[in-house]
Amino acid sequence: MLHGERILTFMPHHYDLYGTATQLLSSLPSLGYYPPADAAPLATGAGVARVADDSPTDSATTVTPARLESFHVTADVFRSFKARQVLYRAVGGDAPFLRIYERLVLEVVLPALLNACDTAPPPGLEPAAVEHLYYQYPPTMRLQPGPSTQHGRVHRDAEYGHQSGEINCWMPLSSYALTRTTLWVETAPGAADFHPLEVDHGQIACFHGALRHHYAPANPSHSLRVSLDFRIGVGVFFDPEWSLPGVKASHSWRRVNASSIRRIEAEGGETVKES
Repeated sequence: MLHGERILTFMPHHYDLYGTATQLLSSLPSLGYYPPADAAPLATGAGVARVADDSPTDSATTVTPARLESFHVTADVFRSFKARQVLYRAVGGDAPFLRIYERLVLEVVLPALLNACDTAPPPGLEPAAVEHLYYQYPPTMRLQPGPSTQHGRVHRDAEYGHQSGEINCWMPLSSYALTRTTLWVETAPGAADFHPLEVDHGQIACFHGALRHHYAPANPSHSLRVSLDFRIGVGVFFDPEWSLPGVKASHSWRRVNASSIRRIEAEGGETVKES
């Protein structure tokens, strides 16, 4: 289960991270802005950020809807640790965004991964032996503007202090049809046979990123690629207190007992489709 790859599918309108992310970015002028001329109506159910249109012929300020992908980045959010920390702190302080994120984790991700542990338990454990899971809190949002030749370097997360008992969860918030940019992952540690994660908003790719190399290629489009990633720690294979010396930043974790996860699922958590 830890070493496999799976895709979870959910209904985006039940967990409007797109809309709340659009609003969040509109509150960060140090990172960029939504050009009023580029604002466009959104699909039904998607979130809307309000963008000022300072028309000289109208003393009142009007607003138009903005798409997440149209956010114009002015800071080096893809490379600069300082700029990425501004975004990380903003996500960590956005209560509406975090409420939706936690619902998604508790109702969709944790039940699916716990069921996977029961079906194919990690080596050395019997079915239903995983007593608790941990989830990263807050998650990490990543922005990759385009068109650009900048790409992420090939890496595995163990290089940044992550443990082998973690499962990576990677989900695009922007439209794959617009950016045509996604994460590339190898099928096994050291295999170097990279393949794209063919997922769009409404899907979450889960893989063993601590040991499997992965990278983000350059974004050739004129749309901003926005993704969310977080990690799930699996029971006895994960130590929330451990950290790699010298790492600049570490994540916080929240623990959930397996019995609570099963109760949430029984009380009507969203049905998850896996592939």
